[in-house]
Amino acid sequence: MSKGTKIALGIVAGLVLLCICVGIGSFIGLYYVGNQFTQSVVDNPEDVAVIADGIADYDLPLGYSEAFGMSLFGFDMVALTGADDRQMIMLMQFPQALGLDQAEMEQKMQESMQQQTGRRNLDLEVVDEVTTTIRDETVTLTVREGADESGEGLRQLTGIFPGKDGTVLLMVMGPLQNWDQAGVDAFIASIR
Repeated sequence: MSKGTKIALGIVAGLVLLCICVGIGSFIGLYYVGNQFTQSVVDNPEDVAVIADGIADYDLPLGYSEAFGMSLFGFDMVALTGADDRQMIMLMQFPQALGLDQAEMEQKMQESMQQQTGRRNLDLEVVDEVTTTIRDETVTLTVREGADESGEGLRQLTGIFPGKDGTVLLMVMGPLQNWDQAGVDAFIASIR
C-alpha cells in the first residue's frame, strides 16, 4: 500500500469516526432537550399557577381556568381557557436578553398556539389597533380577524408588555361567533 493510500484511508477513517461521534452527541443532545421539554409542560393547576406567578399577576375571568403552562430555557408560558375551550388566552414571557421584536414574538406564540390547538394555516388580517395600559405601560393591542383551514371565523388579539422577568406577549384567540370580549377586557384590566 502506498503512502498516499494510507493517508487517504487515515483521513476517511478519521471522518467516519468524527461522524459517529457527532451522531452520538446529537442523539444525546436531542434526548436531553426532548426530556427537558416533556418535563417542562405542566397541566396541574398548582404548577401552572407557579409559572403564571413568574410572568404577571392577574385575575382569571369568570369561567376561565389555567389549562397548562410551560417553562423551558428561560421561556415561560401559560394558557387560560374558558367554557368554550377554543377561546384561549396565552401569556408568553421571553427572556430580556433575547431582544426579540413584537413580530418575532408573535410568530413564536402563533406557532405554539397552532401546535396546542391543531389550527394551521390561519389567514388573519389586522382589523384594529387599541391602546390600553398594562402594568403601568401604554400597550398597543393588535386585533386580527380571518378564518382557519375549515373556514371558521377567528379573532386574535396580541400585544406586548413588561412582565416580572422579561417581555410578555399576550395573545387571545377564539371563534368570532363566541368571542368573549367582556372576559378579555376583564382579564387585561386585571393584569398587574
